[in-house]
Amino acid sequence: MNLKTQFTTVTSFSKIVAAALFISLPFFGFWLGTKFQKSLPNTQVVLVNNDTSVSTPIPTPEKKEKLPDACTDERLMNQAGINTCSQTLYDEANSKLAKIYALILKEPIILTEVDPQQKEREDRMLKKSQDLWKKYVDAECEYESDNFYGGSAWPMMYSGCQTNLTKKRIDDLLDVQKGFFGEIPSYLKEYSQN
Repeated sequence: MNLKTQFTTVTSFSKIVAAALFISLPFFGFWLGTKFQKSLPNTQVVLVNNDTSVSTPIPTPEKKEKLPDACTDERLMNQAGINTCSQTLYDEANSKLAKIYALILKEPIILTEVDPQQKEREDRMLKKSQDLWKKYVDAECEYESDNFYGGSAWPMMYSGCQTNLTKKRIDDLLDVQKGFFGEIPSYLKEYSQN
């Protein structure tokens, strides 16, 4: 196939066009990729076997938590600041758990036709469960953060684990109360995350 020389000759104009395409096409491709990504549903690819993968939805939080001041100051967003933020989030979750725990122990669960010693048994079991849960959190978070032990990110990993397990404990305690009453009791509704 013979092409005319005007189409095969390198000129100043062809160099400028080639340079412009060479520079602009990656940016255009990136922009196009981000637009395409936004049009896709939120999914993640999970490797099932060495040769099989499955696309699963990514859970999205129903409501966004307000971060404490220790987590919003941009001047503190170095590792020490992130560690402080992570500890603050744990302290808040732990304070919420302590309030729920105290309310559960304080409020009577007994209906008039139930055995009067039922509340005492339930309180003993809750205290035992809470003590064992605290030991579990310590052991689990030591295990989960062990790869970071001695590093600057270790406090963040440890308190992040504590925060996650504490929030789960709150949900579990509220679910148990919901099981007793058919719904979360009014004195605990403000602590419900749903």
